[in-house]
Amino acid sequence: MIRPHRTDKVHVSGETAIDTSKLPDASADPATYEDHSEGFYKHCKRPEWGYAIQAWEKARKRAYQFEDGSLRVLRQGFYSLMLEVDPPQEAGSLLRGLRRLAQQGAEAAAAPAERKPTLASRMPWSDQLVIFRAMYPEGFEDDQWVADCRGLPTSRRLKRHREVVIKDAQELLTEEKLAEAQDNNQHAEMIASLRALLGATNLVGARYVEALGGLNPERTISFTDGIRELLYGPRKFGARFGHWLDVHKVCLGGKVSWGAATVLPALVFPDKHVCVHKTAFLAQAGELGPGGSYSKSPTLVGYASMQTLAQEAAERLRGEGMEPRDLIDVRDFIEVTLRPSAIKHLPT
Repeated sequence: MIRPHRTDKVHVSGETAIDTSKLPDASADPATYEDHSEGFYKHCKRPEWGYAIQAWEKARKRAYQFEDGSLRVLRQGFYSLMLEVDPPQEAGSLLRGLRRLAQQGAEAAAAPAERKPTLASRMPWSDQLVIFRAMYPEGFEDDQWVADCRGLPTSRRLKRHREVVIKDAQELLTEEKLAEAQDNNQHAEMIASLRALLGATNLVGARYVEALGGLNPERTISFTDGIRELLYGPRKFGARFGHWLDVHKVCLGGKVSWGAATVLPALVFPDKHVCVHKTAFLAQAGELGPGGSYSKSPTLVGYASMQTLAQEAAERLRGEGMEPRDLIDVRDFIEVTLRPSAIKHLPT
């Protein structure tokens, strides 16, 4: 006897747990499957993936675009894992964002595939530790590390110093100040302050800072709105980061660098986000994270792998008794110890 597929609508409010009692019924008659082409859904076993919409259906498969930025494909017989939920309060903006992510995924699939970077370990992790200890015997608390990378309050500010630029970013890019810039049409002033901020650090190149100065009024508005969405938007970070990459594509054209794409969340939330140094991180991935999904240009999945790589390095450093202040410290550790010139600090 064929059991009918249950299509009860599950109501979700805020963080209320989803009913996970429904399991996929692979034997169900396909004709009984509920149409998922409209509405919002959540995976009954993975609510942390966020809201989803159906992106496409073909060949007994359905693809769902999730709020965390991932497109996931379910085979026929497993559609019941996707439960229809009440629209969230920000349904309109969320729907537009999910459709944009799905469209970006379709365009990426149609475009020539970017050749994946070759992950080759530049040196063993143990050698990186030897180099770091030779250069900075007291680790991240070493006076020379502070002078080289963090900056002393009484010292002349250099582009490689992090403390002041983190403080300046956290003061400039508050949600309140970004909202004020939007409400009072002070987009140009915000971009001018942002250029001054980024021009005082080596985390991004001078060409990027110069390009921000060339935004026309319409794109200036789009860019400042994009900053607020990236840092404080209601959606999950994966969706916000995907939108941020889209903002760069529209406003600046061409490809954005890893540093430019990741610098703002890294400065405002340095305990959670990392500013990616592409060359050093790909070299580090060959040693610590060869199983990740890395790319030469910023992508949703690529950033998740880069972030995980930095967190893995941080945990290993703590295991060695060295406590980085934040992921900016970890970023600089990776860059400093994997410079070609760093090998001179290894014992002969």
